This record gives sequence, C-alpha cells and structure tokens, in this order.
Amino acid sequence: MRDERRAPQSVTRASAAATPATPAAAPSKTRAPAAAAAAAAGHPSQAKPAGTPHRGASSTAGGSGSMPTKRDLFQTPAAQTRTSASSSLAATPMAAPATIESSAAPTAAGPARGASVAARLRAKIRELLSRHAYDSAAFWADKLVVIDAGDRADTLLLARCFHLSGQHARAIELIRRHGSVAATAQRAMANAVVASEPLDQDEETSEHNCWRLMFDETQDSALRLDAMTLFHSGRVDSQPSLAAQYASSSRNTSAASRAPALKSAECRFLAALCHFALKEYEDAQEMLCSTIEDMEQACDDYASLPLSVASAICVLRGRVFETLDNRSRATRNYIDALHLDVYCHEALEQLVSQRLLTPLEAAQLMVDLQPAILAQAKDDAPLLVELYLSDTARLGPISSASLKQTSALVRSVGKSTDVLVNQAEQLYQLQHSVLASIEITRHVLELDPYHERCLVLHLCCLVSLGETSDLFALGHRLVKSNPDWAIAWLAVGCYYLTTGNSERARRYFTKATSYDVHCAPAWVAIGHSLIAEGEYDTALAAYSTASRLLPGSYLPLVFSGICYLRNNNIAMADLLFNQAHSIDATDPLVLCELGVVAFRNGDYHGAKARFVRGILLSQAMNKTKSPAILDVWEPLVFNLAHCHRKLGEYADAIKYYEWSAALFPRNASVLTALAFCYQLEENFASAIELYHKALSLNPDEPLVSDLLPIAMRLMRTSNSSSLQLLK
Repeated sequence: MRDERRAPQSVTRASAAATPATPAAAPSKTRAPAAAAAAAAGHPSQAKPAGTPHRGASSTAGGSGSMPTKRDLFQTPAAQTRTSASSSLAATPMAAPATIESSAAPTAAGPARGASVAARLRAKIRELLSRHAYDSAAFWADKLVVIDAGDRADTLLLARCFHLSGQHARAIELIRRHGSVAATAQRAMANAVVASEPLDQDEETSEHNCWRLMFDETQDSALRLDAMTLFHSGRVDSQPSLAAQYASSSRNTSAASRAPALKSAECRFLAALCHFALKEYEDAQEMLCSTIEDMEQACDDYASLPLSVASAICVLRGRVFETLDNRSRATRNYIDALHLDVYCHEALEQLVSQRLLTPLEAAQLMVDLQPAILAQAKDDAPLLVELYLSDTARLGPISSASLKQTSALVRSVGKSTDVLVNQAEQLYQLQHSVLASIEITRHVLELDPYHERCLVLHLCCLVSLGETSDLFALGHRLVKSNPDWAIAWLAVGCYYLTTGNSERARRYFTKATSYDVHCAPAWVAIGHSLIAEGEYDTALAAYSTASRLLPGSYLPLVFSGICYLRNNNIAMADLLFNQAHSIDATDPLVLCELGVVAFRNGDYHGAKARFVRGILLSQAMNKTKSPAILDVWEPLVFNLAHCHRKLGEYADAIKYYEWSAALFPRNASVLTALAFCYQLEENFASAIELYHKALSLNPDEPLVSDLLPIAMRLMRTSNSSSLQLLK
C-alpha cells in the first residue's frame, strides 16, 4: 500500500511566513506655534497696540520690571545683544536667577528672534532625520523642547528621534511625562500651589512664583520641570482659578499618581511602538487599546488623525495581538487597517503570509475592499486591484480566479521582486512546478539577496530537488552576514535535512525558532525531521505549533494527519484531512490523503473516486507540461492502481502501475506491485522478470522474496487451484 511512504517531501509548500517587522512610525507633524511663526515672518496680526498688558512669553515688547521673560532664561546679558543665529544657538542655557534679573529687558525683536531659532531647529532636525542621523536629531530636538516648551508636536518629535535611534525606554518615559501638554500645565499650576504659598491671582506674581520654583533646587526635579513647562508655554495666566481647583486634590498626591493621561493618539502610537520594540507586548496593547472604538474614547484627537496614521495604529495593534497568539483579533485589525488606508500593503502581507485568511475569505476581502479602493485610490484603483489580486493568488486558485480578467497592469510591474515571488509561489504551490519556481527565485535573489519570502520559497525548492551544494553555500552566506536571523539557521537546517542528518538538522531548526518563535517554516521543518526518524508523536507537537501560527494554511493539518495515519489513528487522520480539504478543496495531494483514509477503511470505490479527482486536478494544473510536475502525481496514480487491483480490475490496475513506473522507473516497490498484478493475470513470465528487476534495485524489497517463488512454481505447474488460492 502506497500510504506507508507518503511522508512530507519538503520543508513546506508556500508557507513562507514573513518575520514580523516593526511598523514605521507615523510621519512627524512638527510645527512652530502659530504666534511664533507669525512673529518670525513679521505678520502684521502679531503687532500689538501701545499699552497692551504684558502676557509672558507671547509679549512683543519688554517691560521695565525685573521679571525675566522666556528669552532671558537662555541667554546671558551679553548674549542678548547678539543677533546672529549661531550666537543664539550657542547662548548659555539656564542662566542663574541673579544674572537674569539683572539683565536688560529684551527688545521688541527678542521673541521673534527666539521663535526663529525654534523654526530653524525644526528644519535642521527634519534634515537630520532625512539623513538618518538620529542621534544628532535627538540632541537638537531635546534643545528644541527646552527652547519652545509646551508644544506637544516638539515633544512628539523628540520622542520619535529617541525611537528611531533605538532609545525606546527614553521615548516611553518622555511620552508618559509630556503626553498631554494641557494636563502638564494643569499639574504644574497645582504643584506650584502645593510646593509654595498659594498662587496670587495677579498674573505677574503667578508667573514669578512659577519662575522661582524652576530654580528652587530644594524642590523635586519633576516639580521643577513641570513649572518650566508651564512657564515656557506662556499659559501661566490662562486659567488663574485652575490652581485653586487642583490644590485640595493634589496636596497629598505623589508625583507618580499625577502623571498626565495620554490623550494624544499619536503619543500613544509612538509609545506602543517603543513597547513593541522592547517586547513589552501587554504594555503596547494597553497603549493601543483593544479596538478602534476604545481608542476613540481614550484619545481626544483620534477622529482628526490622517487615515494613514489610523491604519498604522491598526497594523501595530494587529501585530501585538498576533504576538500574543490572538490570531482572530489580529486578523480583524489587519482588515480594518486596509479599509482605513487601501495603500497599507503591510496589513495585506500579514494576512497572506501568515495565512490568516483562507482562499475564500481572501476573495471576499477583495470584494469588500472595492468601494474603499475606488474612493481612495481613484485613478490608481486598477493598479491596486491587480497587485492585491496577485498577492492573494498565493493563497489558492479561488482568490486568483479574477486575475485572468485583466493582467496588463501586473505585467507592467512584472519586474518587481514582490510580483515575481508571487508568481513563483503560485508555480510551486498551485502547479507544483519546482523547476519553474526555482528559476524565478534565483533571479529574484540576484536582485535582492535578502528577500525573506523569496528565501523561504527558494529553500523549499532546493530541498525538493535535493540541491545540497546550493543549500550549503546559501546557509553559509546567510549565517555569516546575519547570524541573528532565523531564516539563516533555517537554511543551515535544510542542508542537514537534505543530507539525511535529521538530528543535526533539528538542532538548527530549533535554533531558528529561538531567534523567532513565530517562524512557522522552522516548526514545519522540525516536524519533518522528526518524521524522518519515526517520531510521529513528537512531530505532531511541531505541526500543531505551525498550524496555530498559520491558521489559514492547510499544510500543517495535512502533515499532522499523516502522523495520525502512521500511528493507525484513522479517525483523527480523517478529521484533519477533511479540515484541510475545507480550507483548500483544489489541492490534489489533500485528495490523495483522503483517498488513503478511505482505502484503509475498506471503501475502495470512495478511494478510487478521490484518486481520480486528484489526477484530474493535477492535469488541469499542468500548464507547462513539464516532467517535473508529473512526479508529484505519482502517489495518486500508484494508489489508484491499488484500488483497481482490490476491485479486481486488473487491466486498469496494470495501466496505472505502468504509468507510475514511467514516472519512477527505478522504484522497486512500483515494479513489485506491477509484477504482482501480472501474476494475478497469469502472466508469469512478465511477473518473474519484474520481480528480478525489483530485486536488482532493492535486494531487501520485502514482498519479492515471498512472491517470486510462488510465481516460479505457478509458471511450472500452471496450477489453477493455487492461483485461485493466491487471489
């Protein structure tokens, strides 16, 4: 019976699960405050009539008193007389109070010049970020926050610089403290009341108290920083009664409990990115909330976010849920991200590469996305539809059925490596054309040697073809260039698996999972290495992990069913094969396994029907007529011949056995089965010849030693009764 040799043949077909990558941060919204920008531009609306009361940092003319303005805090008296940009940047920050109080009052051009410094710094920071000079950008962004304190956009810009430079913990702490400028200002006014005498309702006295608190070294550093933020925001006098409202509730409250609530969606998003990078997934989920509705309630500005930012938040939330093994919620968030921004290909890639959708669900998603694509993409809608159909075609023929209608646009971008890999995956999984697929993957790897999805598919092809030399070279190159990459160790394990060293291969596959526990191909490969050693129960655990990581893929279910079949648990095998068939009813090899189960249950007619349908599907897929495709059908043909023999249809059985022998001419078991069928047909000469040929290929072929003497005896005696007994 052929089912005894239906072990998996390759690492995994089309299960190229991409390694999660951290989403890119949302675009910076750095901007100068409106008043400062207008003053810098000399806008007439910023000029105030004579006699206008002094309003802290927003005034345009200095007073005669000793109270310092915001500009005084960052320049010595000598520096105040300089007008060049370089001297402004080099001015001594945070001068002593005595020096400041003795300084001359700023001129009318003072605030405008200060605002110009902030604007120039913002432009310089954007330039540094564009050149990927993240550490320098973080240095100047820190100075910008101090110079123009109170602007949440500047604080968010600094946090982004920290995130891009890898200082995730600093970014989180910065956002937690300054996530809400309004809350910070409220807290600072309340803290000023608690730390010193109650704030006077006179605006200049209130400003003076806040200023004095900034330089009181006996006070808590957090309290002084809050006062600094309030002072530089120019909002000391905006709500004079606010301090009294907070005084009673804040007097006995610790500094930690007075942390501002994060009401900014962008601040929450950036903090979640940092938590995700630090592998603090529960904290990242808390920042992002569980649903869009919860995020809307937690943030004041969520409704005004650009769709691209809202989509990026959904993608990150999906990645968090996926990491926490909540695949259903991850799928929902990826779909929401696509509806919010149809250009968010990252969401679609996660849905397809992680097999979070079945082929039918992917086809329905494309139908549901049509209105959003037409509304958002407009003239680009046909291009998006064709490219996304090309992506979902990797899941199965159902999702790619409409791809045949219009493919000119896809052909116009056919040189794209992603589109080429899509084609290679379809050739490998849907048409089982290993040679055609590896030709494409080799071309792609010449253009992009580290294309992850292409590398996994290329490894599958190399293992299928037994290309040990190429596997050795590829594994050596990947480990040398990136030793912390799971795919590199997967390649090394594939080399040892192909050479027959299953134990050592499993060691490297396990190492790959230690670098990326969600690397589904590595888990499938671990299962294959265990099956090679007959460890079916242990292999089931590896395949179950792969099935959990790839809920929309039927391959781990098929492999698990094979393990149960080897353990003679026919009922569980039948259940898993039927689940796989419900996900993809068009794969001939799934029908082959279902036929094997029916054969083992004695349902030869049912098994015959499944094998015939599998062969028909394989022939429909064979578009290139390549011989390399035909050998994939061989188990179907061989098992169909078994069914005909069991039903007494010896002529048909011989036909399919000869077909199987044509596909694998040096397979001793096929020749033995064909010889036995000739023996049942009383063609003893042909039977004996094939038995001897099978022994020449495999001297240990188990059945030949028993059947060959019987055939020779029957040929000599032509004893019909013995023949009847044999039947």
